[in-house]
Amino acid sequence: MASASLAEGAHVPVVATAVRAELARTGGLPAGVPLPETGVPATLLTDRGGAAGTAAVIGPAAAPAGPVDLRDLPREVTRVLFRVPAGERPPGAVLRLVRAEDAAELARLALAPEAAGGGELYRTAGDRWAFRALPAGAGDAPSAAPGGGAAGTGDA
Repeated sequence: MASASLAEGAHVPVVATAVRAELARTGGLPAGVPLPETGVPATLLTDRGGAAGTAAVIGPAAAPAGPVDLRDLPREVTRVLFRVPAGERPPGAVLRLVRAEDAAELARLALAPEAAGGGELYRTAGDRWAFRALPAGAGDAPSAAPGGGAAGTGDA
């Protein structure tokens, strides 16, 4: 599967059983070479069943650079948030979603330097997963992630 460069709000199906997110530089390093200590922590989210867009945080999925095994996530986990706070990345940084087994890039997105940003995995129909780019600033809180209530009804 070829890597997708995502614009804000864009999404792509994820064909992998385990993934991780990492920061990379768009220039200065050869393509695909991660920055030192650039694993992006994952936060597991579940819909509460209340108002649209609310979520319950059930904890970090892995150590900062650790993989998230999608097969092992409880069914109630509907989203996995990869949030990068503003000011915690070098200029020109991008977020890469890679397959854990071979580091093949599945998606990449540019990060606005002045605002929190990131991406999220979400469950789609048929227990498949997709990845979308969050709008700049949306990574400030789990409930701020786009997609409204049932993340499992994604468009992938």
